[in-house]
Amino acid sequence: MLGYGSRYSFYAVADLALEKRTDDLTPVPSVSLLSAQLQSDTERVMFAATRSMAGEGNRLVTSGFLYGKNLADDDLVLEMAGKPGTGTDAGTVRCAQNRSTEPEGQFVLYYGISSHVGTAAARAYLTYADADGALHTVYSAVLRYTY
Repeated sequence: MLGYGSRYSFYAVADLALEKRTDDLTPVPSVSLLSAQLQSDTERVMFAATRSMAGEGNRLVTSGFLYGKNLADDDLVLEMAGKPGTGTDAGTVRCAQNRSTEPEGQFVLYYGISSHVGTAAARAYLTYADADGALHTVYSAVLRYTY
């Protein structure tokens, strides 16, 4: 799902194919992690994400990334932020909040492992309040880059 609106703006940082669908869907907020690419000049990985605050009455609370070294998928949730990961030789689960409060947008994280040994892992997240004020958090798929 790319979005629900009539206009779109996004960065294409990898090969992709778009298909128009007009199915009758209930719009809900979403976040997607689009790519994990090594930046040759800094040796850090750029994780690129996009968010959409679709749906009537939904309000963005916060968005960002959960990330770290050698982390398992289950480590990359907000409840694990600041705690050690469970993977082999895992680092601490880190959380970076996006400063932008725009409901639609793209955001990036640059993260590197100084020893260049291991796997950088990241997951984007989005927390929103629905029309009744209840808080919900949605997560993207996990992307990894192995040095």
